[in-house]
Amino acid sequence: MIERYFDLRQIYPDVKENVPFPVRVAELAEILCCSPRNVKHLLKKMETAGFIKWEPGKGRGNRSKLTFTLPLGTVVIYHFKDLLNKGKVDQGIQFIHRKGVPENIRKMCFNHLQSQYRSAASDTKKQQDLSKKLFQTFPVMRHLVRQIHDTSPWFISTRPAKASSFIWPNHGNQTDL
Repeated sequence: MIERYFDLRQIYPDVKENVPFPVRVAELAEILCCSPRNVKHLLKKMETAGFIKWEPGKGRGNRSKLTFTLPLGTVVIYHFKDLLNKGKVDQGIQFIHRKGVPENIRKMCFNHLQSQYRSAASDTKKQQDLSKKLFQTFPVMRHLVRQIHDTSPWFISTRPAKASSFIWPNHGNQTDL
C-alpha cells in the first residue's frame, strides 16, 4: 500500500497536500497497473491509514476527488522505520534509493539507521544481526571487507596468514621472495 502511495505521489508531484484534485478510477487503474476494483480497495486502505481522502464520483462519468493528506517524506520515513523494525534493512535501503525519494529524506533515513546501529552497540546480538544485514545488502562492501580481512595479517603481524600468502613465479635466475 505504501509503495502504491509512493507511485501515486510520483505521478502527481505538483499536487499539494490537503488540496483535492479530480481523477478517474480507470486512470488510476492504468497508473497502478491493476483493475479498477483493486484500485478502489487500495484507495480505501490508504484512506483508512490516513494517507489520502477519497471521494468517489457519483454516477457514471463523474470524476472522483483525491486528496493527499500526508507529505511523501513522512510516508517514506514511516515505511523505512517500519522495515528496519521488522529486520528488513536491505529492503529499506532499496526503498529509499528509489527514484523520486528526496535527498533530504534519504539523509534522514540514513541518520536513523546510524542511530539504530549506535544503539545496537550496547547489545552485541542486535549489533551482529544489523551488521549481518548490512553486509548482505552491499555486495561491494562484502567484497572489500573480505579483501581487507585477507590482507590484514600483513599489517598486523610479521607472519602472514595462509589466506593472504602468495608465491612469486620462478623465472630462471630470478630470486624468489
